[in-house]
Amino acid sequence: AQWETVGRGDVMRWHIETSNTKTWPGIGFSDDEKMSQTDAIIGWVDRNGRPFLMDTWINGYGAPKLDVRQDIIGTPSGRIEYGVTILEFDRKRVSNDEQVGRAGVK
Repeated sequence: AQWETVGRGDVMRWHIETSNTKTWPGIGFSDDEKMSQTDAIIGWVDRNGRPFLMDTWINGYGAPKLDVRQDIIGTPSGRIEYGVTILEFDRKRVSNDEQVGRAGVK
């Protein structure tokens, strides 16, 4: 994963790559290193080349749940190049999701 700040630093542009094109990649934003209680962006690129990205909440060690408020800014992108899935999206540095409390990218 790579990121850069956009504008005054309130927004971050994310670039995620994985060579595993058969499953969905994602990235979590948490106050600790545990998977539980984590805000996460997950996504994939389908067989037709269409990207799907979503803002989720991971409550425990089960499947993520779709956030009521999607915090992806603008239109995310995704593609598969040379056997690598590439997902790109913008997101506020601190999402202010109710579940997350004060979690965000610090």
